Amino acid sequence: MKKKKIAALGLVFLSVCIAGLIGNFDKVKSAQPVDEMAFFEQWGAVLKDDSDDIKTEPYVLPNPDENTIIVPKSEVDQAIEFYKLQDITDAEAKVKAEEYAKKRNALYHEAVLNGFDVTDSELNDFLENQKKFLAEAENSAQANAMIDGFGDEDAYWEYEWYVYKKNLPIMKYREFLQEQYYQENNISADKKIEGDTLILGGNFDDYYEAYQQSLLNKYTFEIQ
Repeated sequence: MKKKKIAALGLVFLSVCIAGLIGNFDKVKSAQPVDEMAFFEQWGAVLKDDSDDIKTEPYVLPNPDENTIIVPKSEVDQAIEFYKLQDITDAEAKVKAEEYAKKRNALYHEAVLNGFDVTDSELNDFLENQKKFLAEAENSAQANAMIDGFGDEDAYWEYEWYVYKKNLPIMKYREFLQEQYYQENNISADKKIEGDTLILGGNFDDYYEAYQQSLLNKYTFEIQ
């Protein structure tokens, strides 16, 4: 059987705690070259250190009348460590981390308000599929390095259960926005599919980034 490829680490199962961080690994300009495998192993160790925090993070349903979004400080601190591993300055890491944490929580807020949630059964099924995907993937070295850094594969997947309690509603909402964008711009199915890969036709990436930026202006944020 032909093995599958991990096309975008940040959009599959390696989005870890901050949605999209791993997918932006190559976008950060570091002062020194970063050893990719060493990076993922060190990142796994960071996730392990933070794994207890996420289990106690409150998942409060958003209030449609509330304009202030609470951003868990643990998410910001974890994102700071992600960027610091790429040898950028502490000040730059803090700015990037706060922006990503705000975007993630704003997207979760919008996702839930628009009716996108996740059940425990969905979470369990999703993670089982990700385990199978990893077992069949050709380029799974990064994922395995991260799990090695975490130190315990079972504990790693337990951690991911809590991660995707927030990530899956965001992913569902993103898919909804993408389909809505295709329809509004008359992008047909044959233009969206190229071979076996779903492409982001019509510059949806640009649209989605602009949408996230608009959420930063729409809401106020408190890191606590």
